[in-house]
Amino acid sequence: MQLGVKFLKILFSFTLIALILFTTVLSLTGCSCKCEEENNEYPFPSHIFAESENLIIAKTGSEFFKDYIIFDPIHSKNIENFYELRYKINITDKPYFKGEIVIYVDSSGRILKDKNIIGIPDCFSDEANCDFNIDEEQAKAIASDAGLDSGVKAWKTGILWNGKYNKYLWHIISTTFEAGGNERYIARGKEILIEPSNGKVLEINDWNIR
Repeated sequence: MQLGVKFLKILFSFTLIALILFTTVLSLTGCSCKCEEENNEYPFPSHIFAESENLIIAKTGSEFFKDYIIFDPIHSKNIENFYELRYKINITDKPYFKGEIVIYVDSSGRILKDKNIIGIPDCFSDEANCDFNIDEEQAKAIASDAGLDSGVKAWKTGILWNGKYNKYLWHIISTTFEAGGNERYIARGKEILIEPSNGKVLEINDWNIR
C-alpha cells in the first residue's frame, strides 16, 4: 500500500514538473513570436501613401478611388531607397476590366518624376476614360466587323493601359502565323485597339516576332 502511495507521489511530482516545463516553454515561445511581430516593421510605412493617393484622386475623383481602387501590397515592392506602389482597379459589375496603377515614390513618399506613372484613368479630363462599357464579347464583335483575321489560334484579349493614348483600351491580338518554339519561335499577326467606352476602333497594326 505504501509503495503504491509513494509511486503515485512520484508520478504526480513528475507530472507537475513536466507541466511546469511545458508551460514555461509555451510562454517563452509565445513571447518570442509576439516580440518578432512587434519588431518587424511593415514594409510600406503609412507616410509614403499620401502624395500618390492624392495624385490618383486628382485624376479619378474621391468616389471612384474609394469604390474601385485598393492598394496591392503583394505586388508592390520596397526597392532599396524607393518604393514601387501598385494599386488594383476592380469594378464589381465589370469583371472583364482589371486595371493596375503603378507609382514610384521615395522613402519620404514624394513621387519620383523620372519614372513613368502607369494606369491612372483621367476621369476629370474625359468621363469616358472611366467608362468601361464595352465587354469582351462586344469588343470581339467590333474587331470581327473591322476585319481582324480569325487567325490560327484564339485571340488574346484584354483591357490594357496604353502609353500612347494614356488610357485603357481593348487590345485584341490575332495570330495569323506561328512556327517553332522556345528560342526559335516566330509569329506574326494583327492587333486592334478599341475604345472601351464606345467601341470606336483607334488602330489596326501588324506585329511580328522573329
